[in-house]
Amino acid sequence: MPLSKNQETSDARAREVLQRHFPGGYYQPQPEDLEPRLPGPEGELRWPHEGLYFLGAHFAGGEDRFLCPDLEARLRRAWPEKTLPQALMEVIEREEGRVRDWLRPPEPEGQGIFLSLDRLPEELREEALRNPRQRAAWRKEGLMAPELQRADTLVLDSRNYLDSWGEDPLARIPVFRERLDGILIHGENAGVMRYLMPKWEGRIQCIYMDPPFNTSSAGFAYRDSLPVSAWLSFMDERLELMKALLREDGTLYAHIDYASKERLRLLLERHLQYLTEIIWRIGWVSGYKTQANKFIRNHETIYQFAKSDRPLFNKQWIPYPEGYRRRDGKKPKGKGFPMEDTWNCHEGDPLHSIQIMSFSKEKRGDRGLTQKNENLLARMILASSNPGDWVLDPFLGSGTTAAAAHKLGRRWIGIEAGPQFEEHCLPRMKEVLAGDPYGISPQTNFPSGGIFQWLQCKKRP
Repeated sequence: MPLSKNQETSDARAREVLQRHFPGGYYQPQPEDLEPRLPGPEGELRWPHEGLYFLGAHFAGGEDRFLCPDLEARLRRAWPEKTLPQALMEVIEREEGRVRDWLRPPEPEGQGIFLSLDRLPEELREEALRNPRQRAAWRKEGLMAPELQRADTLVLDSRNYLDSWGEDPLARIPVFRERLDGILIHGENAGVMRYLMPKWEGRIQCIYMDPPFNTSSAGFAYRDSLPVSAWLSFMDERLELMKALLREDGTLYAHIDYASKERLRLLLERHLQYLTEIIWRIGWVSGYKTQANKFIRNHETIYQFAKSDRPLFNKQWIPYPEGYRRRDGKKPKGKGFPMEDTWNCHEGDPLHSIQIMSFSKEKRGDRGLTQKNENLLARMILASSNPGDWVLDPFLGSGTTAAAAHKLGRRWIGIEAGPQFEEHCLPRMKEVLAGDPYGISPQTNFPSGGIFQWLQCKKRP
């Protein structure tokens, strides 16, 4: 059936655009194009230029045809009145709209602060202590018995003060912003990092990331079984954003295991400069794990990369044990053993995984969180930042990085997309402000106190 004049014009315009997309008028999908690339908001998978990756088409030289008959039939049903170039343009325009939405930074749809009473200006304290909603919350948490016995350790939630502080207490009471210790953000991390970019580009001193290892195993609190190309694309997008947020002398630590470590290193080398590979021995092994007929895996890898070849680095030492003597029998004069790139590998360096320490008070939730130790994070934070510097964790999980950074006098940004935000991150950081005695608190003599902002970002399209 011949095309009308309008259809001919539309067809010609579509061909012109397609020729710019695919010079020569031919697109042949490659095997790697057949894997999904972007995760959707609820964990489903999306394909950039979805139709083109799967269709394959020839649309020049008078021979319009699809290379995949099944998908040709689908598009013919969807747009029976359109020519092949017009149908392809529909696919392109729809997908480009989705990608534009994906790349648009999300706006916060909720915000507030948590702060310890000692951070509140004196003139606001009496009113704050009288607030009935806040007092009810303290009673529920068991903090009002005896009444206000340790008032300075009480933690205030700005959601209980909407009438007096408003929805944005940082704007209403400027001193809050000046004394901010951290930012806790609930949202998809790539979108959140784009949201942070205008203010935070080039300001982060140290990044720690503990992403999904992509082991295809069940039992985790997050998705851990993406197709390889989808995982690579997922990580590559986020590493590009992390690099932009890092200071020129900043450092990134990437925690990974055997399942994806080589792939991750190749990605890291696209964006940053390699420094070293740290081997963390998880700890003693027992039970069924020891019965496998092979060498028993008992370590994970932490890659250290930097934005430049001269990153900030504070050399770390492991103190000499009591009574230690050198080989010649003399007392040592130095600070201790210089920290090596193998951790928890001798008696003087106890750093077992929190997962095997049955009675650790640090533990949150269950093993599905794959929680890391505060003393593990402390090594990296101390080595690659100074007090007052900003530390970022875009895969915050149970909140360990934020807790350790806070106790070490660093400022921090933690991003978490899952239900762990409300279940673990917020409660944990409230406990830190109230004087949490666990983790590295005894070593740092951290008493209590602080103020952090929380943000709820809109879900990605």
